[in-house]
Amino acid sequence: MKQSPSSVAKSIAFIAAVLFFMVQLSGGVTAVEDENIRGANPPVNPPAGSDLSSMEESAHFRVFYDKNQWPTVGPNNAPKELQDPVKFAKEVGTYLDHAWDEYHKNGYPRPHEEECKAWDSIRTVPSSIPYPPRIDVTIDPRAIESETGTLSGKITLKFDYESMDQVRHDAAHEAFHTFQQSLFYTLSSLAQQGYVARHWWMEATADYAGDKVAWGGLGTMAKPNLDYFKAPLNTTDNVHDYATSRFIDYLVSQKGVDFKVMWDASIANSSDNMVAFLETYLLNTTSNTLHDHYKGFAEYMLFDGSSPLEIHKASSLAGVVARNGKPVGGVVEEDAPPILAADKTEISYVFNLTGGYTAKLWGFKALNKNPKSPPRELKIEAVGSIPKAPDVEANVYVLKNNERLKGGVVTNPDIFKGTISSIRKTLSLGVAPDEEVYILAVNAGASDQNLTVKVAEVALTINPPTASVNVGKNANFNTPGVTEKVLWTVQEGAAGGTVGDGGAYTAPDKAGTYHVIVTLENDRTKTAAATVTVTEEVTNDELRTVRISDSEEVTGYFQGDKLVKRHGITKRFDGEGKKFEEDEYQDGKKVRSRGYNAEKGNLMVESVWCGDDEFECQRTEYSWDGKVDFEKRRLAKDSNWQMKVSTGEWIDQ
Repeated sequence: MKQSPSSVAKSIAFIAAVLFFMVQLSGGVTAVEDENIRGANPPVNPPAGSDLSSMEESAHFRVFYDKNQWPTVGPNNAPKELQDPVKFAKEVGTYLDHAWDEYHKNGYPRPHEEECKAWDSIRTVPSSIPYPPRIDVTIDPRAIESETGTLSGKITLKFDYESMDQVRHDAAHEAFHTFQQSLFYTLSSLAQQGYVARHWWMEATADYAGDKVAWGGLGTMAKPNLDYFKAPLNTTDNVHDYATSRFIDYLVSQKGVDFKVMWDASIANSSDNMVAFLETYLLNTTSNTLHDHYKGFAEYMLFDGSSPLEIHKASSLAGVVARNGKPVGGVVEEDAPPILAADKTEISYVFNLTGGYTAKLWGFKALNKNPKSPPRELKIEAVGSIPKAPDVEANVYVLKNNERLKGGVVTNPDIFKGTISSIRKTLSLGVAPDEEVYILAVNAGASDQNLTVKVAEVALTINPPTASVNVGKNANFNTPGVTEKVLWTVQEGAAGGTVGDGGAYTAPDKAGTYHVIVTLENDRTKTAAATVTVTEEVTNDELRTVRISDSEEVTGYFQGDKLVKRHGITKRFDGEGKKFEEDEYQDGKKVRSRGYNAEKGNLMVESVWCGDDEFECQRTEYSWDGKVDFEKRRLAKDSNWQMKVSTGEWIDQ
């Protein structure tokens, strides 16, 4: 259809803009004026902008190079094959063909002639010249990195290789890009923008396929360094995205993910947000979240001695958290206080976490005045404004002699000690002189977050600090937050009663004031005491139940009509005489209470009361069908409530 001058001008401007966009993505326009269908003869012109004069053909590629200006000196430890340009070019063609055939054999749709024509549609090719079903490859010693033109499909390979395995992997990496691009390129719709938007995913999958799919595992995939976890998962910088191939390898080799199935699903995914794709795909196929897998990957890389982290040649993490506060690499913040000195009882640290799946590591060593001292009892706590779990969580690990062990970490209770977050804010542990503590914080949320962690020495205390009992009666004591073994004694000896290993005290048969003592078994200098007042039991006239009003019925000891001491069940009634509450007393002290639905009579809430000051120390609420809705407890009147979760653990509210 003929266009008006103004329409033509607009069309020309649009086409020029499109071509400019293509040139930027492809690295330049390649002009070829004479090509033969199967490359039986050398081309009249090599790719434009070069002085290449030599070419070697393989089944699917044409490898161009300049044998007259071939570098005479390669990189340090360069393989001898680099010194012979003809031999090297032939090897490159062989490696590219091998990768091409492996991809095709494993079910990856390969670029076909029509797609190759689309790649070459911006070249000046006379219509009378048939198109060769081969892809152009240039070996360019000046290239810093190998690359594949996003629109042209042309491959450029660098020169500075230290082994032929690196050449094999690099060639296979770029060959996989040609397979990727054939799935995204449609000139009329500029669908290549989807390829660009997924760039980090394309590089990570190409680096994985170039090693594992093409060659069965050369071990040449990019290795994450200590800066890797600082940047979001979808970072594109030709360093982080390559290293993400190791995350893919972790999913495949350790979590059973099928790479081909995952790749096909990613291509079929309509969105270019590959992080969102992975979140859905992994949850559906592995029943675990991307957060779980990312945290497991970070844990594996940092704590498993067999991981490919760039400190892999050493089994120690000493270089990760430097002792002078200046970290090696970027995982640890520069202001990290790494020592809990022997004369200090508290340190803290703020994790500044970028959004989008990042992680940071902090570690410290708890010093003792004497190297032979017993473990220090520590409480690790998330404080201040705590980001919502599970987006932000922190795992706690203890390494003996700072050794990174091979094998699973989370499954090893000697290493993994637990997780702190907005759900479970505190964790207590004993740290020996030859152990170091590491905290790995992960942010799976979209926004930046800060997590403040405080480490404090746990003081040895007895709860309750005072108690009153009648002669021959019992009282129970405990040591909040202490995980080490303790010894229980009565200061006055047998005359003051007895106390068992768990803190269960039995009063003597003589009234008086006595003291229950607790001592750390491994450090006899650390002790705490509770005062116990033992009284004679009051003898009362009669134990009976009396309806003292329309709303209350009391069981207790009476002297005549006077209630001396409640002992037993006290019931309360509503205006219609229906029971809705009852309290249980022992020797005048409330020990339990229950609340009922007055209409149906079913139990709704039950509480346990502790101590001389009769504080509510445990509470259980029930649903209409009698099932437990939730349970909570607290160890002292002024302490925080703890909630019992489905695993049976008690966590702070």
